[in-house]
Formats: sequence, C-alpha cells, structure tokens
Amino acid sequence: NTRNFIKKGKKIPFSNFFIFGTGMATGVSAGVYIVNILDPDIIKTIFGVTVFLVALKMILGEVPKNSYQEKWSPSSDLMDRIKYFSSCMAGGVIAGSTGLGGGAILVPIFITVLLIPYNWVSFLSNICMGSGALVGILLFLNTPSLQMPVLPDFFINFQYNSVNFGLILLLSSGSLLSSSAGVKISESLDPKTARRLFAVLLILVSLKILKNYVTF
Repeated sequence: NTRNFIKKGKKIPFSNFFIFGTGMATGVSAGVYIVNILDPDIIKTIFGVTVFLVALKMILGEVPKNSYQEKWSPSSDLMDRIKYFSSCMAGGVIAGSTGLGGGAILVPIFITVLLIPYNWVSFLSNICMGSGALVGILLFLNTPSLQMPVLPDFFINFQYNSVNFGLILLLSSGSLLSSSAGVKISESLDPKTARRLFAVLLILVSLKILKNYVTF
C-alpha cells in the first residue's frame, strides 16, 4: 500500500517515515507484553466506546478547512515530531495488546489528535501498520502459542508458536490483490465523502468490538 501511494505522488521525508514507523513499532512491542498483564477485553471495550464517539463527532461535525491538501508534509518542529511519535506509539500499544487492526486505531488518532488531512491518513497509517505488523510477528514468534480458534489441519501445520503462517498467507494475498484498487479509490475521494466513509468504518469497527466484548 505504501509503495502504491508513493507511485501516486504521496511523499514525505525519510525522517518522518522513521518517526511514524518506530513510534508504532515501539508501541506494538509494549502491547505484546501488556497483553499478558491486562485483560485485552477491557481495553477493547474502552477503545470501542471511544471510537464510536469519535465517529459520531465526525458525522455531526463540519469538515475542517484543511481536510484536503494536495501538497502536505508532517511538521519538522521538535514538539510536533514528539507528538507524532507518541500518538503512533499509543496506537501501537492498543494494536499489540488487543490484536485490533492498525487502521481502525490509527484513523481516529490521525484525524482527531494529529489533525492530518484526510487524503494523507491512509498513506501514513499504512506506513505505521507495516512496521507494526513486522515487529508484532517477530515478537509473537517467540511467544508460546496463545489460545487459537479451531482451524483446519492445513492452518495448524503452518503454525509456529503464536504465529500462523497459513492465515498470514491468505490474508496477505487478499490484501495485496486489493491494494492497488484501494489506493485509487482513496485518492479519488473528496474530503466530505472520505469523512463519511471513515465515520462508517469506525462505527462498524466499534459495534463489532462492543458486540463481542460487552455483555448486556
């Protein structure tokens, strides 16, 4: 995805790649260890409620004037860079400790905390997710097998500790096949439509989380 966005003209200084990527990787590293201390279901429930409220704010609020910028780059100010790193690290902690997809976490953080233009959110979140996923896999390779869903023998035969390479192969193949189309759609959206789609995505994610982890 990151490569496809770059081919479409999205570019930021390498130092920003490093800040966003290492922030996410650091958070994921901490999250993998936190999962053995805290109850992931509690974290997911809190996060699900938060995401739902963010989505409502996006639907009811007005589109910011800077929501679309053709030429944009993260600030080089030291305090802003610390803010970028800290925000990505916070997203990484949630992703690493709950197993929630990085995009569902980073989209609300980028929009509401970092105020990143909508047409740059997908690009930056993919940078973070790539580094976070790599670090997460390496760490879980050294983690004894966690409780896994019942899987066909094909998948079980390709599992090492807590990493199932059969599932990774299928999920990655699907993602790679749809990546180019996703980037094209993202680049063609106007700010208002992008805002609505982000909001719908967040509502679906939050409802899914709350459905699974909240008992009424």
